Amino acid sequence: MKRIFVTAILAVVTVVMYAQFQAIGLRLAHGAEVSAQIGIEPFRLEADLGVDMDVHQSNLDLTLTAQLVNDLSKGFKFYYGLGGTADFDFGLGVSIGPAAIGGFEYNFRFPLQLFMDYRPAIILISNNYRFGSFEAFNFGIGGRYTF
Repeated sequence: MKRIFVTAILAVVTVVMYAQFQAIGLRLAHGAEVSAQIGIEPFRLEADLGVDMDVHQSNLDLTLTAQLVNDLSKGFKFYYGLGGTADFDFGLGVSIGPAAIGGFEYNFRFPLQLFMDYRPAIILISNNYRFGSFEAFNFGIGGRYTF
């Protein structure tokens, strides 16, 4: 088991070392998130960290997704993928579950990327009232500076 874990960590480190940092920006949904992308086309990893202003409380969200990117036309792309999300509810605990993502982005000739996406999630592990909830209304828009 230890050998498998070490091999997996080395594989992830190797991929990250050869991947290129692609973009960093802001995603607006229920709150605001800092969004960063790293990868080698057509695959990439996206990490989003932000504050979610929910009806019941505020929480800190961390979402990691692996995505496949498809070109639709010059500068216009469609992407989709799977990953996970962790919500740290202030005063209520932690919620963890799988997340999916799908969206469109447009890359301008100058270093700007505009996007809109849909990111549903299912909360499978939770120590509060959110256990088993389906977060279906997570639509976001935003912009990123591209490298």
